[in-house]
Amino acid sequence: KHAGVERFMRSHLNGYDAITVRETESLKYLNSLGVQNVSLVADPAFNLQPEQFPVEELIEENNTVALNVSPLIRLFRNDEASRQKMDSDIIAFIRDTVNSTGMRILLVPHVGPLDGGSSNSDWHYMSGLAAQLSDLGRRVILAPPIFNAAQLKYLLSKARFFIGARTHATIGAISMGVPTLSIAYSVKAKGINKDLFGDTRYVLETPSVSGGTLRDGLLRLQAEESDIKDLLKSRIPQWRERAFGSVDRLQEVLR
Repeated sequence: KHAGVERFMRSHLNGYDAITVRETESLKYLNSLGVQNVSLVADPAFNLQPEQFPVEELIEENNTVALNVSPLIRLFRNDEASRQKMDSDIIAFIRDTVNSTGMRILLVPHVGPLDGGSSNSDWHYMSGLAAQLSDLGRRVILAPPIFNAAQLKYLLSKARFFIGARTHATIGAISMGVPTLSIAYSVKAKGINKDLFGDTRYVLETPSVSGGTLRDGLLRLQAEESDIKDLLKSRIPQWRERAFGSVDRLQEVLR
């Protein structure tokens, strides 16, 4: 069945004059299927300009860990008991981080339905987590679901560290030079990290999410903070240039 889908998609994609992909893992996969006219670019989100707004109520300067967890990651658990265990692990990680480091945790919703409902809503999921951390007061804050993409990018830029499940949230933070741990449930995060850092040491596979693995990931970001910032400072300008690659390919096709 899977091979049949691949055959169908190979035929379908080969009907296009140009295809652009944002990381080499997807490029290798398409090439292995025999898909032609594939070019490597960078995600356009690297070039999204942040929109400034007052963040003092949300961010404690140089002392905030931003965290984005989505309801999608719960789908990687087999039953409701294991999903609730993951919720408890995330809550325990937040509580431990606040108590052991003194840093603030800012919960950042990045995706939500246009109708404001709860389906696939980061804000609704994280509000349930925040409700169990109310005793920590202003040490744990849930950002309201009112910001546009450019404002969210600015908000993430003010965090000291970021841990995120939504791909474009991690791109927003990484492109602003913030040390970031990507919670990966698809090839996207792994491919982007491999291309940018050379490996996946800043990637946490979704099935492996636990209080311990989140803590280990944050400790790695803390230990390698200056190295990560230096690397991003040198490489992000190149990635911003590559992000125009899709436009370049389109122009070539139209010519």
